[in-house]
Amino acid sequence: MAIHPKISPTHFPYLATKRLQLTPLSHSDFDAVKELHTDERLLEFVPRNKAKSDQEITAFIDKIISGINERKWISWKIQKKGSDQLIGTICLWLFDQDFSRCDIGYELIHAHWGKGYIAEAAKPVLQYGFETLELDAIQAYVHEENIRSINVLKREGYQLIGQKKKELIYEIRKETSLAKQKTDNKA
Repeated sequence: MAIHPKISPTHFPYLATKRLQLTPLSHSDFDAVKELHTDERLLEFVPRNKAKSDQEITAFIDKIISGINERKWISWKIQKKGSDQLIGTICLWLFDQDFSRCDIGYELIHAHWGKGYIAEAAKPVLQYGFETLELDAIQAYVHEENIRSINVLKREGYQLIGQKKKELIYEIRKETSLAKQKTDNKA
């Protein structure tokens, strides 16, 4: 994976919404990351194996932090304002060769499903991707049976562009996202 030239090596992009703060993942988030990596309800839709040991969780956190430091991706911890507790994560990663397109990934602890947190967290992440990283498009791969996530993507303006096995591929283009942002700001 190449180093993204527009991800700052010295300044992590802290983002915020009305209810949420998006901050860097750290080892203090171990217990919440463990929950994300062992909850069968979440793993039903995420293409990864259930974590079998604390060492796997620690290695995952190390990998995420290392990838951020090496500017291979950017990953945020989602937390409610006024709390340090991780409720989920969201990231931009798998940048294409010319850094014009990438994937967005997100996950949320089950107790926080259905409260609009992913859609809310995605707004500043998309803005960061399109304005700061100057991306043309952001894709999301979602399990075909993950109706909640599919509905979030559709509401945010993503279009279905393909399918690989059981994963649907959605994409939002810069102009669509910026137009939706203007409409949302008027409301």
